[in-house]
Amino acid sequence: MSDFRNTEILIVDDDDNVRAAVSRTLERAGYIVHQGRNGREGLELLRTKECVLLITDIIMPEMEGIELIGNVRSSHPHLKIVAMSGGGRSRNTDFLKIAKDMGACDTIYKPVTATQLLEVIERNLPPFG
Repeated sequence: MSDFRNTEILIVDDDDNVRAAVSRTLERAGYIVHQGRNGREGLELLRTKECVLLITDIIMPEMEGIELIGNVRSSHPHLKIVAMSGGGRSRNTDFLKIAKDMGACDTIYKPVTATQLLEVIERNLPPFG
């Protein structure tokens, strides 16, 4: 198994409780976590942080996750992206499928357990060494 300690991950979600829970889980596992409340904040953080993985919610104010994924694919084409949503389907639209079509490498349905989250993260991190 690879050593993922000190790997930087960006979590973007407008829900403070979700951001805190995901961050706490990842930090306990040894990751360095940066947090943004919406897509705009996420893009700003990516300009200054050395993140190897982005976890983004889909439905957010100011800039939604789908738009964030599109922007990140243009500016950071090799960054791994995991899309996360609690809504799933709205008016027959599967937002997580759209996120995958836009370039997300994996998806998570909320609520997510710590075990599920860590499995998805470790499955998508680039190997070290």
